[in-house]
Amino acid sequence: MNCCTVRIRLGHDRRFRSRFLKWFFPGQTLRFDRSALVDSDELKRRLREVDAGKVRERGRRIDRLVEEAASRGEDADRLFWTIVHDLEHAPRTTNRRQLEELGFRIPSRCEVPRLSPAALEALLQTILESLALIHVFVRGGKHLSKRCLLEHLIEVVLEEPVPDLPHALASRQWVDLPDS
Repeated sequence: MNCCTVRIRLGHDRRFRSRFLKWFFPGQTLRFDRSALVDSDELKRRLREVDAGKVRERGRRIDRLVEEAASRGEDADRLFWTIVHDLEHAPRTTNRRQLEELGFRIPSRCEVPRLSPAALEALLQTILESLALIHVFVRGGKHLSKRCLLEHLIEVVLEEPVPDLPHALASRQWVDLPDS
């Protein structure tokens, strides 16, 4: 039987965590390692500060959409325009920029080959945990070596454009890694 240690931020609901782990890691014995979580008070404070600014700016942009709709004689339902904003008008960013806003330093792909196995493991865990902190979860990747997974995360996942929404909205981004 396979065994692995899962180090991601899933909240405090044990039932949810258990169902999540069984669903995404079927047939494996799992140990949930809470000590490895990215969980400092300073980081939480920075996340709240960044989110507060994004929430204010998002509210202003949604208000502007509602006012424009009302001036055109269209439906000015705020919930509708909130959804429109989040899907179509939200500013774009990358996961790398979101992590850098929180103070993480993500190395470039050319730095990966020089990492020792221990440093590679630590960096991979830090990136996965920090992505989980901003509600980005990675699925698949069992077929990849740790070095290939790290390179793919740095080169593709962190550089892909995403909507720049507040993390407090509890939206989630799931990244399915390719089979080959």
